[in-house]
Amino acid sequence: MQRFKKRIRLLTEKRGGTLDFGLDGSLTVTFDSRTVRCSSVAYNAMDCSIDLGDGPRTVRIDKSYVFDIIDRLLSPHLAATLRDYPRPPILQLADYISEEHGGPAIQKLRERVVADPSLLYCELGGNRIIVEFYHGVLIISDDLAMDGTNVVDL
Repeated sequence: MQRFKKRIRLLTEKRGGTLDFGLDGSLTVTFDSRTVRCSSVAYNAMDCSIDLGDGPRTVRIDKSYVFDIIDRLLSPHLAATLRDYPRPPILQLADYISEEHGGPAIQKLRERVVADPSLLYCELGGNRIIVEFYHGVLIISDDLAMDGTNVVDL
């Protein structure tokens, strides 16, 4: 759970939001007037109360969707999709490697991190699947917002 919270913190920080941890184990991410409050209800399930400024709605999701919800919350036009959250397929590093031929870029990044451990940010790019390295994690997002954002360890 600590690694999961770390990845949420890094995504929120990178996207310019604020993150608060509740005493009950919940976490709240805020972008402007839009918020999501997530509470664990099972090992892999979370209740997320999403408030876009017009009152909260709660959805029960697999915890892998939390990254996508946070990423959509950032943008007002994507935040509107959270009213009826579509639960898109979640992007994996393998998707970037196969669809964007990103294997060499990932290998080169690993070599850069070994050579320069102080490296904090790097964009790997892509046509549709965009990968950013940020403080030791990879933020994998879909430029067309068809698939869900994911955050994985390098």
